[in-house]
Amino acid sequence: MSVVVIALDQVTKWIAVDALLLYQQVPIIDGLFSFTLAYNTGAAFSLFADGGGWQRYFLITVAVVVSFVLIRLILQCRRRGEAIAYSLILGGAMGNLIDRIFRGYVVDSFDVYW
Repeated sequence: MSVVVIALDQVTKWIAVDALLLYQQVPIIDGLFSFTLAYNTGAAFSLFADGGGWQRYFLITVAVVVSFVLIRLILQCRRRGEAIAYSLILGGAMGNLIDRIFRGYVVDSFDVYW
């Protein structure tokens, strides 16, 4: 399951980088959801984005640690739904880890607002 999420994550980011200009928005559901290209050097909601570079290595370390914890949780799960949820989170974390390692930032492409 995580491998599928990683693949979809990377394909979606590739499409965004290839098709959109930085901060260009393509509304999908008007007033709620757009396909948008942004680069995030920080964590969620651009936390630490102005950190001067240290945040890249810190967030890579956090992603690796969290990924190992999630793998352990998946292996210990007795409920299928819980294992699927952890797998989805793991796939997203690994997709962002790939971006941080190879690009230095995370490509964000979905903008949900209200």
